[in-house]
Amino acid sequence: MTGIETVFFWITVILLAIASSLFAGGISFRRTRPIGVAYWLTVAAAAALTIAIISRTLAVGHLPLTSKYEGSLTTPWLMILIYVWLQFKIKNLRPFGVAIAPIALIILGAGVMSGPKIGPLTPQLRSIWLYAHATFSQLTVVSMLVAFGLAVLYLFKERGLRAGYGAGTSGLNKLPAPEVLDDLSFRFIIFGYITSTIMIITGSIWANHLWGSYWNWDPIETWSLISWLIYGIYLHTRFSYGWKGRRASWFAIIATISIIINFWGVAYLTQTFHILSRLS
Repeated sequence: MTGIETVFFWITVILLAIASSLFAGGISFRRTRPIGVAYWLTVAAAAALTIAIISRTLAVGHLPLTSKYEGSLTTPWLMILIYVWLQFKIKNLRPFGVAIAPIALIILGAGVMSGPKIGPLTPQLRSIWLYAHATFSQLTVVSMLVAFGLAVLYLFKERGLRAGYGAGTSGLNKLPAPEVLDDLSFRFIIFGYITSTIMIITGSIWANHLWGSYWNWDPIETWSLISWLIYGIYLHTRFSYGWKGRRASWFAIIATISIIINFWGVAYLTQTFHILSRLS
């Protein structure tokens, strides 16, 4: 890390930790003020993380997309930007931060433990296909994690309505109707599925350029395909059998396990071409 990057990275961590606590407290005790404060702390965290990302970009001389640590910067950043954008587009979505802030914090923590080394890319990695593949990879994981958070909120909101806790002006009661949350989760999965398809295609082209083969059954390649198939089944059940609501939300939540394994688990538990070919 550079000096500026270090400072603003830890500022981001502190802000997200406080925001996560305030979101949890505001929802648990049905208070709107902590949720409002937590929202603005999350926005401030996004601003601090932006400075850290810019500093990282200037230090390494390329977009910060090519290592586990760099991915841990851009993924939370994109998640928070989507959260803020949704808040402007759809009313009463601030409590969604109870999912966004903790997930962003966990990803940052996992990233810094992977080793934030600074160094130039090796010659074989200086390819436009690497950036295309990494960009669509980031869009995929962000979309699926946002869909996961929306699915969780749907279940809480729907359960609250069934239990008679739908009225009120605080906490989860202020969230949009369950149908809106369900539809948003569905739309993000559609977007993530499209970016996942492009991710696999661009990754295959990059693999052929780097290793001389379009497909090597590398663990990350294999899990990318598994995730793609799982979410394909989700879309099939949605379009063909009309799965919505609770069933679709549970499917989206369980499917997220494949994303976690693909983007974090495999990299830490196995040796892959993806890790061996990068600096960090």
